[in-house]
Amino acid sequence: ETGASQQKIAAELDALLREHRASVDVVVDTRSALEQTLTVWRSGTEDMRTVLAPLTATARQLDQASVSLVGFGEDLVGLQNKLGEIFGGVKVELSRLDSMGATHTQLLAEHRRVFETVQQGLAGSLRTISEKLGDLQAHSAKGLSYQLQEFDKQMGTATQKLGAAIEELGEALDEAASSITEAAKGRR
Repeated sequence: ETGASQQKIAAELDALLREHRASVDVVVDTRSALEQTLTVWRSGTEDMRTVLAPLTATARQLDQASVSLVGFGEDLVGLQNKLGEIFGGVKVELSRLDSMGATHTQLLAEHRRVFETVQQGLAGSLRTISEKLGDLQAHSAKGLSYQLQEFDKQMGTATQKLGAAIEELGEALDEAASSITEAAKGRR
């Protein structure tokens, strides 16, 4: 029994020892992982310091820019006040121009009315002139036609008289030529 108990105890010790070795291996692995993590952490911390240095400089620049923006904001407020004064003057000027525009609109309406009256008068006058020119043209055409007919008649009469006179002249010339020919024969 003692031997069996010792074997049992030895087996239990052996099992405990194996568990202990496994636990020690886990602790060693964990320690190795922690050391690696610490190394990465330290490297990351250095990287953070490297990255934070320009960010710190940028933050300082932003502070300076903020101060400049405050000054710029004050300048903008002053400019806004000046623009308010200018726009106040513009508003007064626009009011004056609006008043002048109303007067000009009235004058324009009056000029338009006068123009329409003149236009209507001219249209009537042009219609009358056109009608009278049409009448004149008709009377002129009628008168010219009558004149041409009378001229044609007179030319016909004159042509007949001229023809008769030429015939008489021809006969007289023929008689004179005959007389000259006979007188010339008698002298020979």
